[in-house]
Amino acid sequence: MIKSKIAWLIESFEGGNKTRFARKIGIKDGKSALVHDWLNGRSKPKAEYQRAICKTYGVSIEWLNDDNISCDCKISAGDKVTVTGTIDAEKLAETLTGLVESTKTIAESNKTLADSTKTMAETNKTLADTNKIMAESNRTLADTNAKLGDCIKKRDMNS
Repeated sequence: MIKSKIAWLIESFEGGNKTRFARKIGIKDGKSALVHDWLNGRSKPKAEYQRAICKTYGVSIEWLNDDNISCDCKISAGDKVTVTGTIDAEKLAETLTGLVESTKTIAESNKTLADSTKTMAETNKTLADTNKIMAESNRTLADTNAKLGDCIKKRDMNS
C-alpha cells in the first residue's frame, strides 16, 4: 500500500520527521495533516504530490503504487544490493556524482591541511631561530651597555 511506502520514505530519509517530509514535497505548513491522512489510510496523495515524492526521493510512480514491490530493506556498509523494481537512474547518477565530488573535496582538504601543517612547522622553526638570534643580540647589547657604563664611570672619575 502507498501508506507503507510513504512511512518507509519518512523513516528512512527523514528520520521519522513528517513535517520535513511534507515540506520537501511542497506541502505548506498548514496542510501537513495531509501526510497523517495518507499514513492512516484515510486518503491517498494526489498525483501532484506523488510526482513530488518520486522526484524528491528518486523512486518511480510504479514503486510508490505497486504493493508487490517491497520497500523493507536495510543496507549496511559492505552489503551487496539487488534491486527489484524501478530506480531513477538520473537521480542515482546525480547522487553518485555528488559522492565522488565530496570525496575529491575531502581529499583536497586533507592535502591542504597537510601543507598547512608543514608550513606551520617551518614557521615555528623560523621563529625559534629568530628567538635565538634575538637572545644573542640581547646579550651583546647588554655587554655593550655594561662596557659603555664602565666607560662613563671612568670618564666621570677622571673629570
